[in-house]
Amino acid sequence: MDDPLELETRRRIYQYLEKFPGAHMREIGREVAIPMGTLEYHLHYLVKADLLTTREDPRFTRYFVTGGLSRQEKDVLAVLRQKVPRQIAAHLLLTPGSTHGQLLTKFDLSPSTLSFHLKKLVTRSIVTQEKAGRENLYRVNDPDLVARVLIAHRESFFDDVIDRFADVWLSLEPRDEAMPGESPPGGGMLLVYQVLSRAFA
Repeated sequence: MDDPLELETRRRIYQYLEKFPGAHMREIGREVAIPMGTLEYHLHYLVKADLLTTREDPRFTRYFVTGGLSRQEKDVLAVLRQKVPRQIAAHLLLTPGSTHGQLLTKFDLSPSTLSFHLKKLVTRSIVTQEKAGRENLYRVNDPDLVARVLIAHRESFFDDVIDRFADVWLSLEPRDEAMPGESPPGGGMLLVYQVLSRAFA
């Protein structure tokens, strides 16, 4: 059987997605400089050959190298490839339980645009929404998973906010307080809040 990556065009697509998992077709075509019709054919071929997998959102099909990430990581990254949801999620890691009004003071967005992105994050189970009186409170559903995805793929985001977050995370040394393989005292949630408090100060 022929090697699906023997063709240079397919190899370039595959290598790009190794570096930028979760990219959609227009991003790939722009960066790899392949016409859309040709790119669509090769993406379809690579998916059929089980070298790529996909995640759908309302606007795009996003592509991942098969076996590179867990299902949960792909689901999260498919959403966090978008700048606004990514920065909202990062802010909610720092300030869990924020209201819609509080988030509006932190982002240059209209109320309807913020609601649109929050709904997207809630629908994808990245953020949870809970009622507290007349307010809705928002928090990240799995802080450790989301923080791990942000750190692992920071270089592909080209996002100063996430770069600052990553620098602080990597500078922390809580390991000498825990045995190998154990979480630091206080659990992962506490560590996430400490990191983000320093990153966004």
